Amino acid sequence: MADDIALRRMDKGGVTLTTTNQLIAELAGSWATPQGGQLVQVLMEALQG
Repeated sequence: MADDIALRRMDKGGVTLTTTNQLIAELAGSWATPQGGQLVQVLMEALQG
């Protein structure tokens, strides 16, 4: 409950709330590029390890 209240307070204060997955996807830009493909490989290795 405290986490939800804190998030709502930040949201009302103008903070852009995001998730880790959303941030990674935005940094990748496009999964279809060579850089996006490399990022997929790194993420898959991290999830398996």
